[in-house]
Amino acid sequence: RGKVWLITGCSSGLGLALARAALAHGERVVITARKPASLERLAASYKETSLALPLDVNDNAQITSALARAKERFGPIDVVVNNAGFLKLGAVEETSDEEYREMFGTNFFGPFQLIRAVLPEMRRRRNGQIVNISSIGSFDPRPGASAYSAAKAALDAASEALATEVQPFGIKVLIVVLGAFQTQVMESLTYSASVIEDYKATAH
Repeated sequence: RGKVWLITGCSSGLGLALARAALAHGERVVITARKPASLERLAASYKETSLALPLDVNDNAQITSALARAKERFGPIDVVVNNAGFLKLGAVEETSDEEYREMFGTNFFGPFQLIRAVLPEMRRRRNGQIVNISSIGSFDPRPGASAYSAAKAALDAASEALATEVQPFGIKVLIVVLGAFQTQVMESLTYSASVIEDYKATAH
């Protein structure tokens, strides 16, 4: 039997592609999204080895519920892929504190809420793999993407520390730093509520 995966953000793009690949390889995969209706077609194609669940990584109750249902169906999680994220653009002066917190919530705090939830079981079993999906923006930030880049840089730094902390327990941490590629992310792209004309030539 294959490993048990939990992948966040499976409704489209990289998360969907990873889920399809893992399932096609014979793995058992917990596919999650904030709107689980988007997962119905994939789940129907792999009825025995997939489990589609609602999961907003900002919601600790949903994390707890998803892990409990996953364990009941497949057993403990072997591989966690933190893929869920979103992009909002705006110059630093245009971006409010609330918008910065929103970006960090999904792109940084959310993944580490899930990591903290799976680590006790992984430590007990002395086995596990944590995969955090990052971005080239973490070390090559572009105008207009300060909040996104800062959140991804924080994800990278915390992942580096985590890797050293859990290495003695047989748990591996992988940071996947991606460049630009075609997904549906641009369809959900939003901008800061405040727009300053002077930044149209740089941040926009």
